Amino acid sequence: SLKMSGSYEIRNLGMNVAAVYKLQTGVPAVRLLTAAEDVNGVAFNQGPITFYAEPRGTRRIDTIHYMDFRVSKYFDLKRDQRLEVMLDVFNVFNQNTVTGDNGNTGSDFLNPISILGPRVFRLGARFVF
Repeated sequence: SLKMSGSYEIRNLGMNVAAVYKLQTGVPAVRLLTAAEDVNGVAFNQGPITFYAEPRGTRRIDTIHYMDFRVSKYFDLKRDQRLEVMLDVFNVFNQNTVTGDNGNTGSDFLNPISILGPRVFRLGARFVF
């Protein structure tokens, strides 16, 4: 896992820019098998049993990498007062990496169950006094 961040203030324009980059290797995935009855067709007393159908770590979810970015403009008001307007962009490159898949043996095996969120813009303001 790697996370890098940085920011820079452009004083003569009254602006800040910042970025965060994150790289995270995919988590181990495992294939599961659920049995509700024994080989003779007799149901288990305790209900279905789920167990690993392959060694843990045989597969991994895809590596996740994304960048968030912020630009802000500040305005100095009265003494010791500042208004800052910010624009945040999350998942700048709009990655749609699978972050979870179905490990259950069957027709849905390896179907995605979760993906990295889409690109999102957020506009905000902060008043410091």
